[in-house]
Amino acid sequence: MDKEQNHIDQIKTAFQEKTAALPALTPEQEKQILHEIIQERIAPQPQQSSGTNDSGDSDAQRQTQGAAPMPPVPPPVAVPQEIQNTVKSLVTMAVRDDLYKATKLAYQTKNPYLIDQYHDTLVNEFYELIKLQERS
Repeated sequence: MDKEQNHIDQIKTAFQEKTAALPALTPEQEKQILHEIIQERIAPQPQQSSGTNDSGDSDAQRQTQGAAPMPPVPPPVAVPQEIQNTVKSLVTMAVRDDLYKATKLAYQTKNPYLIDQYHDTLVNEFYELIKLQERS
């Protein structure tokens, strides 16, 4: 089985398991479930922490020391063509070749808007593939 079909089948199976017990869902609700499934699969694994750093501060102490939350940056009105092209390439790679490699490349851009567009487009693409397979 090629990587593309393997990713699709694994995500489809998880999607069907999560939606089977739920009453009739809207497409938006189904996409939210699919978004969560994909997020679980591509999220980086948290590193084990001993709870303290070299200075003896606990994780809780570090989280509250001088960390002012950053205000959200509003996305541009129109998606720049360069971002559209990058997202399209990454989604194609994720679906056809390697989901994890494409996701790693998306995160390496350190562009939160591109990463968000990548996630949204990836969910839509997998949703369409799953629905297409269900109709077949």
